[in-house]
Amino acid sequence: MAFMKQEFKRYEAQALELEPPAFDDKDLTRRLGGNRALARMVANAFLEAAPSQLSNLRRHLIVRDVQAGRREAHTMKGAAANISAPAFRILAREAEQAAEAGEWSTLEELLPRMEDQMDRLKIAVAAWSNRKCQ
Repeated sequence: MAFMKQEFKRYEAQALELEPPAFDDKDLTRRLGGNRALARMVANAFLEAAPSQLSNLRRHLIVRDVQAGRREAHTMKGAAANISAPAFRILAREAEQAAEAGEWSTLEELLPRMEDQMDRLKIAVAAWSNRKCQ
C-alpha cells in the first residue's frame, strides 16, 4: 500500500508539471524589453477586458452564433498569448474550435474552466505585481 501511495504522488507531481502555468511573467517581461511597468499594465488591461469577453462568449453560445463565438474566442486566445497566459490561451483555442464547429456543449463545458483559469491568472498576476513592487 505504501508503494502505491508513493507511485500516486509521483504521477500526481508529473501531472502538475504538465499543466501549463497560468502566467509566465518572465516571458512577458522579456518580450516587453524588460519593462516591468509596461508588463503590469498589459497584464492588467487583459484582466479588465476578459470578464466582458467571457460574457460575450457566453451570449454567443446562448444564441448559437458561430461566427461571433469563434471571433470572440479567437480574440481571447490572442490576448492570452500576448500576456503569456498559456493555460488560458489553450482553453480559448479549444473554445474557438468548438464555436467554429458549432459544438455548443463543448463550449458550454469550457466556459466554467475559462472562468476558473481567469481566477488563477488574477492571483498569479497579483502575486507577481506585489513581488515586483517590493
